[in-house]
Amino acid sequence: QRGRTLDSGMETSSAKAELKSLMRQKEAIEKELDSLKQGLSRLGVGMNDALVDKQNFPRADVDIHSIRILRNKIITRTNDHEAIMKKIEKTMFSYHKSLREKTKSKEDERKDKLKDDVKKKILEAHKKIMEENPKMKKGTALQLALEQVKRESLENSKKAKKKAKEEELKKLPPFFHVEKVSEDSPAERAGLKRGDKIVKFGSVTKANQKQDIWGSMSSLLMHSVDKPLEVTVIRGSNFLTLRLTPMKWTGKGLLGCYLVPIT
Repeated sequence: QRGRTLDSGMETSSAKAELKSLMRQKEAIEKELDSLKQGLSRLGVGMNDALVDKQNFPRADVDIHSIRILRNKIITRTNDHEAIMKKIEKTMFSYHKSLREKTKSKEDERKDKLKDDVKKKILEAHKKIMEENPKMKKGTALQLALEQVKRESLENSKKAKKKAKEEELKKLPPFFHVEKVSEDSPAERAGLKRGDKIVKFGSVTKANQKQDIWGSMSSLLMHSVDKPLEVTVIRGSNFLTLRLTPMKWTGKGLLGCYLVPIT
């Protein structure tokens, strides 16, 4: 596997270097063609203008010899340009193919490592279960080990996702301070407390609503009556995500709390 990854890397580097070389050649040919065409234009003709008059005699008003030399050079370099473009196309295909293989090799390597780690954990769990239960059948112990590793893997995945979410939330600045929470209000029932700092209210954050944050909040509340919204707050040094459902209640508003903007 390791050898295959190295081979893919070498092929990618080789194709990339060849592609750069071909691109330089292409640019040089194009520059030369421009120069040749300008030279032909200065002689007063193009590639298809006749070099004989109506009586089929060589024109006396142009340098026919120089024109023919330039035209031949232009035809030759145009053919060279077509050939180099075909090489570039072929090399580009090889380059992208080697890139895909390199990416696939790295992914395969990662998967192989993950499989080895899982096998190791299962064997360790199986060994521990057999040591603690010597009379247990190996098949039963293996099944228990598999279930244990699967359970631990799911728990670790949840923790990783939770940590990643917390890291993202830490980057969000608070935009409202909870000044007051009314008794038996939707806000109180959701767990909102005086002193909480709101960093995310539904889809609203300070980052995505820099201008009219009050307007965004009002619009969101009007469209979310009786629908639970996730509200993330800073309480002390902790980040908490609450489920707050805007609704009509015995008091004013849909939340039952007094929010002060943080500037």
